[in-house]
Amino acid sequence: MSDGQAYYDGLIGQGYTPEQATQYTQQYYAGFEPAVAQVAPVADFQFEQTHVAEVSQEHGVNPTQLVDTARHFDANADGILQQSELETTAMQMTSTVAPTAPAPMDAPMAAAPMAAAPMAAAPMAAAPMAAPPGMAAPPGMAAPMMAGAPAMGMPAPMGGMMPAPAAAASGGGPLGFVAVACIVLTLVFSVMGLFMDSWLVESDDEMGDMSMGLTSMTIDCDELNETSKEGCATFGYLLLQEDMETAEELDKIPTRNSGSIDDFCSNTETFATAFIEGFGGTIDDDDKEKFQTCYDTASAGSTGGYILWGATIAALAGVVLIAFNIFGIGALPVDTQKFGFIAGVAAGALAGIAVLIWYLMLPSEGDMSAGMNVWLTITGAVSGIAAGVLTKLKGNPSA
Repeated sequence: MSDGQAYYDGLIGQGYTPEQATQYTQQYYAGFEPAVAQVAPVADFQFEQTHVAEVSQEHGVNPTQLVDTARHFDANADGILQQSELETTAMQMTSTVAPTAPAPMDAPMAAAPMAAAPMAAAPMAAAPMAAPPGMAAPPGMAAPMMAGAPAMGMPAPMGGMMPAPAAAASGGGPLGFVAVACIVLTLVFSVMGLFMDSWLVESDDEMGDMSMGLTSMTIDCDELNETSKEGCATFGYLLLQEDMETAEELDKIPTRNSGSIDDFCSNTETFATAFIEGFGGTIDDDDKEKFQTCYDTASAGSTGGYILWGATIAALAGVVLIAFNIFGIGALPVDTQKFGFIAGVAAGALAGIAVLIWYLMLPSEGDMSAGMNVWLTITGAVSGIAAGVLTKLKGNPSA
């Protein structure tokens, strides 16, 4: 065993981390590389992520480096990193106490000078500084021959020279970044599904372009000729008011009007009933069925909207958890890989369920076709599940 290795092993025995022991040894033995005993990888150890987060936060160390270093502090060699062992590791990682410098070898006795005068005893070289227990003195480091003065060893390294903990590496490589992009898409498409009016679309020569969202709708008369545009705008404005009977009179009615689907259905029923009865007619079953179709469409949108809100909240949580995991940010006291996986899959599943429930609740009598938001929300559902799976497979297991 080399003297450098002996010094290194002695530092390990005193409780220094492998990184600290290597740094200090290299100050005295240039180019030294330790022959470190094989230690099982992190994946073979069991530990509580909450304990890692608490200890790393308390001592200000990187959680990834804490777990990696704690492998060497598994005192009972049971493959389980207890909180006490994590505490010991963190305390040593932040220790600024420098080890004792390696002691020089015994210097040879200097020869007595030859003189005619009575022989004087040659000054004795002072005894060298004793090496720390269990550590050999490095070769070739003779004590200075200063009469009556003790030999001085090399100065110990300055306190606090422990290398700063390295930042946790990003997990998953390119696929990790794909996971982040996927969950962001899920969030964006879910928000668009909640607030954009393009779940159902229909174009009519007299009523203009009608588009429905989950709870709101828009009637756009811009593409009609001037004769039809005026009537379309008037009907669109009145039917989309909260109460058409108390609607404000405008000098110029806009050609594009938006409002609630529920208000549209209620005002349509009120207007049609008054119109038919005004000419002496009565509301028949076909008319009632058309009114009910409108209300059923509004109900389907409301139910789908509630579920999509859940998907949006899950996607928002997923963005935070997955981004923190992939970029190795250990600021959250939870297992970001585990909960990022759950949030991503939950967001995707809820978005898909929202579309499915909305579709199943739609009345079959409607003439409108699926719009852009249906396909975007389905895409968001797939990307959310993909984000969760990629985080599970390619995420950072210790972040």
